[in-house]
Amino acid sequence: MINEEDKLSFYAILAEMGSKFFGDNIESQFFVQTPIIFGDFLKMGAPKEEKLYEDLSIDLKKVGNLMKDVWIVFCRITAKTIYQHIQSYSNCKSTIKQFIVK
Repeated sequence: MINEEDKLSFYAILAEMGSKFFGDNIESQFFVQTPIIFGDFLKMGAPKEEKLYEDLSIDLKKVGNLMKDVWIVFCRITAKTIYQHIQSYSNCKSTIKQFIVK
């Protein structure tokens, strides 16, 4: 969904499907106030068979904290990888210079 209009159209479809299949009269505005978030990533490091999709909108603070932790790990790994590439490039550069200078 690229803009607010897309989101509202999607929420209208969700409300319509909720009414049609579950008999609940849900207003599309409900989804604006209560986002639907599911995921299988709260149990980090757990084996695949133990990871189940669960409703994450129950504890958005917990999800936010987890996302911060994941972001920190990602940044550390990325920074380390970039540093290794720079070191590798630097080593190659000095080796090439030795051949050129001689």
